[in-house]
Amino acid sequence: EILAAIGYLDSGHVVEVDRAKMVSPYQGATPKLVDRLCDKAMGGILFVDEAYTLAPINQTGERDQQGAQALEKLMKRMEDDRGKFVCIVAGYRMEMDNLFRINPGFRSRFNYFLNIDDYSPSELYKIMLTFADDKKYILSPKAQDKVMAVINDLYEHRDKNFANGRAMRQLFDSICKLQAERLQKNDLKMLSNDELMTIEEDDVPY
Repeated sequence: EILAAIGYLDSGHVVEVDRAKMVSPYQGATPKLVDRLCDKAMGGILFVDEAYTLAPINQTGERDQQGAQALEKLMKRMEDDRGKFVCIVAGYRMEMDNLFRINPGFRSRFNYFLNIDDYSPSELYKIMLTFADDKKYILSPKAQDKVMAVINDLYEHRDKNFANGRAMRQLFDSICKLQAERLQKNDLKMLSNDELMTIEEDDVPY
């Protein structure tokens, strides 16, 4: 929308795709699929998620004919239609570096490279609190300390698949489940609204 507002793009629409949408199970049909997606993205943005799955050589070292066809057609459209749409490819840093190493021509099609670091533990904690606030939950002081301990532990032991915001949502869902199990042991009619909406230390899985 910003790029459209400043006149860089004709429209602010985004076409989000991945390998499943770009590669056809039928021989020779993959380039046509990519053509249609690029046509759809004209004047906007084509966002290719997990773009490294299109590498001409897959992770087992075998030739990926379909992925190679999709990549070659995408490169051609990026060159032929330069300035008519924006192409953003995304993926894990190591896998993307490997894709660009295997196909230097693909790397040369891009002007900007952005590495997005994981959120810090304090930022992750703020994200977790937004989930709680949205549902009107309150965390007791001890629950806050325990949540922070959980987040620090998740952060210290994270790998390349660490999901950042999604990990916080999963943590919040687990907390809600434990809180519900704890409350069910009581007569809910006897509990105040604050008691029903407060997350206690025992509700935090750690």
